[in-house]
Amino acid sequence: MSRHSSPAGSKEYGGIPGSVLILSGTLLVVTAGLFWVSGARRTVPPAGAQAGTVTPSPPAKAPSTISPRAKAAEDSGRARVLLPDGNGALVPPELVDVTRELNAPQSNIERDFEILDIVLDAFRKSNGGANPQGGENDEIVAHLSGQKGTKFAVLPPNLPFIDPQGRLLDRWGTPFHFHPVSSNTLEIRSAGPDHKLWTADDVSLGEEGAPEAE
Repeated sequence: MSRHSSPAGSKEYGGIPGSVLILSGTLLVVTAGLFWVSGARRTVPPAGAQAGTVTPSPPAKAPSTISPRAKAAEDSGRARVLLPDGNGALVPPELVDVTRELNAPQSNIERDFEILDIVLDAFRKSNGGANPQGGENDEIVAHLSGQKGTKFAVLPPNLPFIDPQGRLLDRWGTPFHFHPVSSNTLEIRSAGPDHKLWTADDVSLGEEGAPEAE
């Protein structure tokens, strides 16, 4: 009987040349190594994170609702904030500050009229240059404090010198007397220390916006 012999230097295992088996084993080792390295990269936690924890993705930013012009004013420090009062009307903060000086004990009636002139000027600028409607004290105060549906106030309605009838009082506790001279001019009169109108101690805010003693 004849026996098939393999070439010199090679062996067969189950009919498979030994060189083929060695090559296949090498490929398996290399492939396993690549899979191990790839898996290790995926499981290594980032710096500062604990092993076994999942680092959440940062939340998406909500779209901004501020207009570009308002955003530019905000960034430059020129943005104005309107403060809502008890009625929901918006009051410029600079007017909130200045009206706190009205009837202040350390001040005087002349300063009170200067403040009222500032308040009226702010209202006219928001009202097309016109005075608040009406001629009575409480009617004018209602417009100035945003209680007539305008939702823009130049006079906070919760000031201590507005009486229960809604009238603005002078520093001696007497309601100011308002007299519309024209659509854009409003005369305001204080009865003075004697609490009586049309006497020698009256003080008024005239057409030129300057306090006038009688």
